[in-house]
Amino acid sequence: MENHIKAIAFLSAIVAVIFSLQLPCYAQQPDAKSILLGAAAALERHNSVEYTATMKRKSFSSPDTFTCRGVCQMQRIPSDSIYGGKYRYTTIGDTASRDEVTRLYDGHLIYAINSRTKSGTTYDPYHPEKGIESDKSDGLPWRMFLRTKLVKDKANDSVAFIGDKTINGIPCYEVFVKTPDFGSGEDAFKQVQWIYISKKDSIPIFVQDLVKFRKRYQYDELLMEQYTFDRTASIGLSSLIKKTYKIKPFKVEPEKHKVLASGTTAPALSGKVYQNNLDSTFIDYREKVTLLDFWFQDCKWCVKAFPEIEKISDKYKGASFQLIGVNSADNNKEDMDRLPRFFNTHHMSYNTLLVDDGVPISFSVSEWPTFYVIDKNGKIAFTQVGYSDDLYEKLDKRISQLLK
Repeated sequence: MENHIKAIAFLSAIVAVIFSLQLPCYAQQPDAKSILLGAAAALERHNSVEYTATMKRKSFSSPDTFTCRGVCQMQRIPSDSIYGGKYRYTTIGDTASRDEVTRLYDGHLIYAINSRTKSGTTYDPYHPEKGIESDKSDGLPWRMFLRTKLVKDKANDSVAFIGDKTINGIPCYEVFVKTPDFGSGEDAFKQVQWIYISKKDSIPIFVQDLVKFRKRYQYDELLMEQYTFDRTASIGLSSLIKKTYKIKPFKVEPEKHKVLASGTTAPALSGKVYQNNLDSTFIDYREKVTLLDFWFQDCKWCVKAFPEIEKISDKYKGASFQLIGVNSADNNKEDMDRLPRFFNTHHMSYNTLLVDDGVPISFSVSEWPTFYVIDKNGKIAFTQVGYSDDLYEKLDKRISQLLK
């Protein structure tokens, strides 16, 4: 564990330096742009590929790195609007499970097949509102092969040739790519990549991708260990499963946490007021209409709601009304250290109560932001889950009724 923590700290230090630079000052020969365009052209010569690959991922929300190895097949179909072609991959082993899992996209549906349980689930990528279950191993598909435009577009970013490298015994060119930021200021996503391109056949066999959002990082890596082109005849379900397999459409599970019903007594609420030197406070609902805003600083919809909540604060200031932000996610030293900068960027005049993880559970909060209006008797009067364009109107209407 100590070595893992040191490794994460080292990675954070390295990426902090990387993202502070506009572009590393590496030698410009050979020409990085030409290398990338040559890689795109090399991929376009082929219609299908079979390969074995290893992927690694450290997500924004997890300190651990997920590693997975798999055997994959792909067919490029330019007319396919979802992925750019068909694919199938089977995991060999990963750091989370030893089950052999196959993911297949046949141009119509996504299939997730478990050979141990002899069962599977289908997902409709053309109607994502019906639900598509996330898959940790989804870094195995070689997206650069299905959509070579991804490689061409990199050539138009800020690129630099780093040098000659040997990856998995294959001599390669190493190219550094800095993608334009998505968003601005504190909310910008910053991305850099290292692409290793085989000198022998111009195939991009290894990609490292690093994304920074605020002070958090996500890291992805895909290494092509073996690959053979133009031998795949067809990718379909019939060659994958037997009749004994049970395949069912995915169904969105009912919400595990229903919001508290109107008329329910609001749970007791206490915590540390961030704006008041972290003084411990118990919230008294008596004789006041209360609006609770459950939020955290990395929630973009929470931030989007701030101006609407500020309008509520301005309108009812001085009335028998109190507005309190409730935050459990940022109740730790690392995230509290980020809050001053966050509040300098985003205007929020009302106090935030830092609470433990049990508070959102007691209020049945499973999505952020969530808003509760509580009447002068401490009863739930109104609930809104998530941001909406009419958020202010809904809250204003209910609060004004309760204050009459």
